[in-house]
This record gives sequence, structure tokens and C-alpha cells, in this order.
Amino acid sequence: MKLIGMMDSPYVRRVAISLELYGVEFASHPLSVFSSFEAFSRINPAVKAPTLVLDNG
Repeated sequence: MKLIGMMDSPYVRRVAISLELYGVEFASHPLSVFSSFEAFSRINPAVKAPTLVLDNG
């Protein structure tokens, strides 16, 4: 599982903390909605952070 978003966002941090507490393995990918709009829109067309990308797609 991939967590996409910047850790300076309180929403991204909340998801990261929750995943840690539940023991869910994930990789953090710091991608900014603002400076990487095109790259982010390819991952999530709504361009919202945090975004979770599951291992099965």
C-alpha cells in the first residue's frame, strides 16, 4: 500500500498514524498537490491528499 501526500498535511499524518496503529504496512510517497499537480492527477483524478494506492490497484 502507498500513502501519497506530504506529511506536513494534518490529514496525511492522521492516515499515517492510523495505519501505524493498526499495523498496516505502507510506503510513504511525498508528492505535493501544488507543485506536482500533473503527477498527482495521474494517480488520483480528484487531486486530493491523502491518497491510498492499494497493492492490487
